[in-house]
Amino acid sequence: MKKGIITKSAFKKLSSGHPWLSASDIVDRKILPPRAGAFLLGQHWWLYSPESFLKLRRLGPSLAGWMYTPRFNTLSNADQFQSYFGNWLLCHFKETLQKKMKLQNLDEEDLCLRWIFSENDFVPGLIVDIFGDKVVAQINTAPIELFWVNIQKILARAYHEVVGKEPTIKELRNSSVRKKEGLEIIVPETEPEPMILRWNGLIWQMSPGGSQKTGSYFDQRENHNRTKQIALERKYKTAWDLCAYQGGFGLHLAKAGVKVTAVDQSETALEAANKNLSLNSIPEENFVTQKADVFTWLRHKVESKSKVDLIILDPPSFVKSRTEINAATRGYKELNALALQCLNPGGLLVTCVCSHHLTPKLFESVLKDAAAIAKTKVKVLERHGPSPDHAPAPHFTEGNYLQAYYLVTS
Repeated sequence: MKKGIITKSAFKKLSSGHPWLSASDIVDRKILPPRAGAFLLGQHWWLYSPESFLKLRRLGPSLAGWMYTPRFNTLSNADQFQSYFGNWLLCHFKETLQKKMKLQNLDEEDLCLRWIFSENDFVPGLIVDIFGDKVVAQINTAPIELFWVNIQKILARAYHEVVGKEPTIKELRNSSVRKKEGLEIIVPETEPEPMILRWNGLIWQMSPGGSQKTGSYFDQRENHNRTKQIALERKYKTAWDLCAYQGGFGLHLAKAGVKVTAVDQSETALEAANKNLSLNSIPEENFVTQKADVFTWLRHKVESKSKVDLIILDPPSFVKSRTEINAATRGYKELNALALQCLNPGGLLVTCVCSHHLTPKLFESVLKDAAAIAKTKVKVLERHGPSPDHAPAPHFTEGNYLQAYYLVTS
């Protein structure tokens, strides 16, 4: 890449493998094309978003991955995109799906996973989740929107060649990121029809393309399993699943015989959790739901000196941008301090944070302060991230968003 096109700091960032170039990284903006598309710069193809502060996002690992020698430095129509990237994308989509199915020991009978995770899987602006034979795609950037007709066909073909079935593909255009791309945000007028699917050893009612995310939280799969395993090993009898959503943590524990109270402020989420309870023939006394604000609910438990063996804290992200970090750390600190005060001696707090803005170092500082406020001694028993289908790429720290700390009280 010629000197003077991007800043020295940007060049250093790219040399380490980072896949973004922002407006402030580009010195000579005259090189940029007039509209969205694929753009060849240096040794890489990039997806270009003219309206976004993030101008260029790298597509694929490098030129070595492409099937043809480039003839243009800009691709802005579907035919050109198909010619250059069609074969590579088909191979990439198939290989990615096969690897992720193998990593989690999945087959077509329990096929629920994140297929494509944007930059982490080398296709920035595209998130694809699989719910059996339903595929849900989030179209988040201008170039993905431009080339979507091609990408959709390639996804369908890749799924068919790997799974042996024809998928139904649902498109989502409701992410707030689209506004920064100059794209319309389209909120679905109706909720999709729910499906009954087997996932992670249990039966679930899921709504592909509805509710939160693309319809479920596949990224906590391994944390669900590990939490249940520890509860059985330590012979825990009681648990609180806070911000329970549709019962991901709590139902796994209840199935194992733990008495769970699941708390969420969404009536719809708790109705789904109770539906999942009945689908799995779990005794009702093992899983009780309560609609409440978690902060208020925990304060009442502290006041009443209530105690429990295990608490799961899996709240929605408190921090969407760097400007919200201070307020978010205060919220996480209070929430964790309240929870720690309610644990029995030797109890376990599984506390999760879902934002790359809150680094492990900062979150550990929050937990240290929370323990001091609670006047409780704790040890970090384990620390985990997302499931393998959501695994972050080491060159892309922004994709390392989920942290789960397992704190045991002494």
